[in-house]
Amino acid sequence: LDAVYPWNLESFARCFAAVFSTHDNGDQPKPTVPEMITMTVSDFLASGLEPPTGEDILRAVGKRWNQNDPNIVRPSLWRMVKANRLIQNGKRYSLPVANQAKEVEPPGEYSLAAP
Repeated sequence: LDAVYPWNLESFARCFAAVFSTHDNGDQPKPTVPEMITMTVSDFLASGLEPPTGEDILRAVGKRWNQNDPNIVRPSLWRMVKANRLIQNGKRYSLPVANQAKEVEPPGEYSLAAP
C-alpha cells in the first residue's frame, strides 16, 4: 500500500489542518469576518483616525488576518449595516453607539443617595 500511496495519512492530516486552520497562530482561534470588521473599525476609531472606508477595512483585514477576498468581506459589511451592527455614513463605517441611558432607581431605603 505504501508503494501505491507514498504519503501517509498523518502527514496529509497535518497539511490539511495547516491549510484549513481556524486558528491564527496555533492557540488563538481566528475571529469570524464580522468580528474582524468590528475589531478593525474599533481600532481605526480608537487610534483617532477618521472612520474607515470599505477599502480601508478590506485592506486592514487582509493585512491582519490574511482575509483578502472582497467577496467575503464586502457582503459581511453590507449585512452588518442592515443588522445595525455598523453605521454607514457615505463611504465611511463606524460602530453604533451603545444606548447608555439606564433607568435610575429612585432613592429608597437602601439607597446611597443623600436624603
